Amino acid sequence: MTKIIALAVCLFMMTPDAVSLTDLRPAPDTPHLQSTLESPSLITLPVELGRIEESYFPRPPGPEGPPKTVVYIPDAHVSFEAQENTAKIIHYLVARYGVRTVFEEGYEGPVPTDAYFGFLKGPEFKEKIARFLMDRLRLSGAEYAHITRKRDFRLIGADDRRLHLKNLYWYRRAARNREEIKTELTSILREIKKMADRNFPKSLKQWLNIKERWGRQKLPLAEYLKRTAGIYREHIPAEAFRDRYPLIHFLLAAGGSKDREAASRVNALDGRALFLEIEDLEEQLAAASLDEEQDRQIFRYLKALDLLERLNEIEITQEEFAIVRKGLRELKTSDLAAFIAGNTPRSVVFKRLWERKIHPALHFYETAEQRNETIIKRLDPFIQNSGEDTAVLVFGGFHKARVRELLKTAGLSYVIVAPRIHSLERRHHDYYRHLMSGGRHSFEVPRAVAHSSGGHGFQPWIRCSTCPGFHAPGRWRRSSRRRRRRREAEPSLD
Repeated sequence: MTKIIALAVCLFMMTPDAVSLTDLRPAPDTPHLQSTLESPSLITLPVELGRIEESYFPRPPGPEGPPKTVVYIPDAHVSFEAQENTAKIIHYLVARYGVRTVFEEGYEGPVPTDAYFGFLKGPEFKEKIARFLMDRLRLSGAEYAHITRKRDFRLIGADDRRLHLKNLYWYRRAARNREEIKTELTSILREIKKMADRNFPKSLKQWLNIKERWGRQKLPLAEYLKRTAGIYREHIPAEAFRDRYPLIHFLLAAGGSKDREAASRVNALDGRALFLEIEDLEEQLAAASLDEEQDRQIFRYLKALDLLERLNEIEITQEEFAIVRKGLRELKTSDLAAFIAGNTPRSVVFKRLWERKIHPALHFYETAEQRNETIIKRLDPFIQNSGEDTAVLVFGGFHKARVRELLKTAGLSYVIVAPRIHSLERRHHDYYRHLMSGGRHSFEVPRAVAHSSGGHGFQPWIRCSTCPGFHAPGRWRRSSRRRRRRREAEPSLD
């Protein structure tokens, strides 16, 4: 039993993306946007599995029939419950809507689950092994669905192998620097916070605590905007607020509504435009509360350092990454030290190694953005196949905005489905960090065991298609010593 588990575990690697469970992204001018729950001719979903966030149709169904549809499931990599419900959603769509192809992140080409799990006897035994591996984040929900399927469908990797490896490489480089960068940024942030405590009014300090809770995903976006808008409305007439922040105003007005159409329109908000409105609202709130330019600079430094801390933890959204990439060029340790020393009665000394060591985290997000462009290429066989109307795409939530744009550009309809999540377990977050950083579970075959067998251990023989040194399914052969050494080295960034 232990050998079977260890053998299967070596096959699949985790997908390198930050988790974002609160994304609001679609464009406000979306044609034919409607709630799929209101039309029996469109896709529906049992509430115990998840909810339909958004649906888009480039044209109304005509005599030639509706356009091809992609059911997009933003993957929450650190949630076992999300993986479990993703598998159930796939089984439901296959059984009810005849879905025949599922595309997933983190793999390129057909996923050979049968080659690695087909020898397991009995569906209950196979399901038990697969569920164990999914709980340990070594199988995705899509892979688990394929292994335990009762109706057949194809599981295809929609990723780019080279870029996926590059993403893993940058994550592991960033993980090595994480604690050192955290220590350096914390020392700088501590001094800036001391200045804020001395200079900021009580109301602004209370709001900063609210903002920090939202940034750490401990406060819902709607509640954060409600409290922020409530404070700022003390400085601006209601009509002027509505004109300056139309998306925020609409979101707050629709927040308490139970109307399905209103909920659908909320899900159709342009996330990038909404993020820019939030940025401006925060800046205006600070400007209204702070009279001195020195205090406003303190506020800007607080925001920039908070983003840097979350960049270091690989916990920012796609919209935030665009901001932090631009702001990082302007944020220098020497300027921070001079600003603190010039406005306090003592000198300070900070290390600036973080300026160089934060780059792997930036490269991680840059590579994640590059991987977006391969999705439509992988979907092309489905697009060209006149015998298929609906397919499923499982890809990380960080990519949601770009995935939406790509599907629209390709003329595809889409339905975005969020798997049901009641809570996140800390152990799965720790599993994700550990495995993404190159770690292993205790039950997996250690590298030293594989080496001590003279190349006859499990790992030199079997690798997944996203691993260096992979051989296509059906070509199981032992790697040479030179190939093993090359496989274990860091992947090329060419």
